Amino acid sequence: MEAKDPQVVSRCYQLLTSVFQAQPAVAVPYIQALGPQLVRFLQKVERSRPQSQEELQGVLEGVRAMEALIQTAEETQRPQLVAVLLPLLISFLLDENALASAPPASRSLHEAALKDLMRLCPLHSAVFRSLIASSPHLKSRLEAAVKGNQESLNAKASSANPAAKSSPSITLKTNFL
Repeated sequence: MEAKDPQVVSRCYQLLTSVFQAQPAVAVPYIQALGPQLVRFLQKVERSRPQSQEELQGVLEGVRAMEALIQTAEETQRPQLVAVLLPLLISFLLDENALASAPPASRSLHEAALKDLMRLCPLHSAVFRSLIASSPHLKSRLEAAVKGNQESLNAKASSANPAAKSSPSITLKTNFL
C-alpha cells in the first residue's frame, strides 16, 4: 500500500476493496489492520496531490476502499467512519483560483470528490450537518467549491448558447405576395 509505483497502489486498493466486502469473519481483521493505513494514505493526498492519471487512479481506488469499509461496518460504526471520509473528500477540493492552474489530475480529483460529496451527503445528512456545524473551514471550502463548480457550469452553458442564437432555426418571410 505504500509502494512508489502508482499502478501497484491502485491494484492494492482494488484488492483491499474486495477484501473489505468479504464475509465479516474474513474482512474484520483486515479492516482493523489496514483501515488506519488507508485513512493515512488519503490524508496525505491533501499535501501531495496526484500529478498523473495513474496517481489519481490510486487515490480514487483508496476512496472506493474507504466506501467499502463504511458499507461493511456495523450500522452503529458507520457515522464515525463517514465523519472520517467526508472531511477527506472536502480536503480534495480546490478553490476556484487553484482549480484554474491545477494539473489535470488534481482537477479530476476535485471533480470526483465533489461528485462523491454530492452523492454521500444526502445519504448521511445527520453526520454531514454536524460535521459542517462543527467545522466552519470545511463548510467554507465546500461552499467555495460548489460555487466555483456552478460558475464553471454556467460559463460553459453561456458559451454554448450564443452560437445557437446567432443562426435562427426558423426564417420568417416578410413578403407574402
